[in-house]
Amino acid sequence: MVECVDTNCSVSCLQTSACSNLVTECSGENCLIDCRGSSSCSGSTVDCTSQNYVMNCLGSSSCSGSTVDSNSPNVLIDCRGSSSCSRMTTVCSSDNCLIDCQSSSTCRYSNIQCTSGNCTVNGRSSSSLQYSTITCPPDGLCVVNCTGDYACQSSRLTCPSGGNCVFNFHGRERNYDWIGSYSTISCQDNSTCNIYCSGVTTNNDNQCYRSRITCPPESEHCSVECSGYWSCRYSTIVCGRDSECVSCSGQYSCNNAVITLPNITTTMSSCTNESSNSCQYLMNKGLNCTGRYSCQNTRLTCPTNNDCTIHCNGQYSCNNAHVTCPPGDHKCTILCTDPLSCQGLSITNTHNVYLQCCGGLSCAGTTVTPTSTECPYIR
Repeated sequence: MVECVDTNCSVSCLQTSACSNLVTECSGENCLIDCRGSSSCSGSTVDCTSQNYVMNCLGSSSCSGSTVDSNSPNVLIDCRGSSSCSRMTTVCSSDNCLIDCQSSSTCRYSNIQCTSGNCTVNGRSSSSLQYSTITCPPDGLCVVNCTGDYACQSSRLTCPSGGNCVFNFHGRERNYDWIGSYSTISCQDNSTCNIYCSGVTTNNDNQCYRSRITCPPESEHCSVECSGYWSCRYSTIVCGRDSECVSCSGQYSCNNAVITLPNITTTMSSCTNESSNSCQYLMNKGLNCTGRYSCQNTRLTCPTNNDCTIHCNGQYSCNNAHVTCPPGDHKCTILCTDPLSCQGLSITNTHNVYLQCCGGLSCAGTTVTPTSTECPYIR
């Protein structure tokens, strides 16, 4: 066991497995643990109350399987060695906590719990933060940036009650991406939660592919932006009330997804097309599918206790989609404003449906006779 009580305390682990299974307690003003050797600091335990705590995991597989419990006001865990910080458990009760997973396969299978203050977690390289669990603090700002190929894949991210969370799944040019695919994102009551599934390429993004994203029913501040190519495909998205829940603006975004609107009308916004990504805010409340091929083959479930409006503005945007309209006397309005936007559309609960189709081909093969074939101009 090593006790760091000096004002400036440093522990250097330079050789292979030099500090594996070491127990360190830090209480001095500044504490630095430097893990440069391969597998150095693996299986180690750190309990830190220093003013400033820095842990450098620079060697291959360094800090893997380690446990860090820090009440330090300022914490930096720098994971730069290949596969470093994997299966690491970190509890950050800090004013500012930064966990930076910079190299290939860093922080995989990790458990990160930020219990207070501001928390930033970065997965910047290929396969970083895969299969990990990240819990944001109930106060302060929590930002999770997943930018490496396959980063945050199959991970679980939670924004607790009272939390202010930003989850960025952002692809980079010429990469394979699949960032945040198969992940589970849970935003709890009274949280502010913004989820971005974006990319800069025109193919093979697949951010948030087959993910499950849940906004709390009572939240007014939970939004999901699917602006990357193929983003949010096959995903399940549950919206909260009165929030700008889902924007399906990327080409093929929300394709084959399952989107559930809440039982209080939700205002949704989206963008006009896949090339410009310029946002379009319509006056009516409802769901907007405006990217090309967005919402194709998607299951859209309306609220059961309110009117419902769905805008299919993008080319092929709602082809072969299935809409479950509200029961009873609530009105279900489906506006297919592109000449090829709603072919093969199927509808359940058809007793009070208003289906507007732009021309004869827009709704070819639908299960309901169009109410109107006019082509309104929508800004």
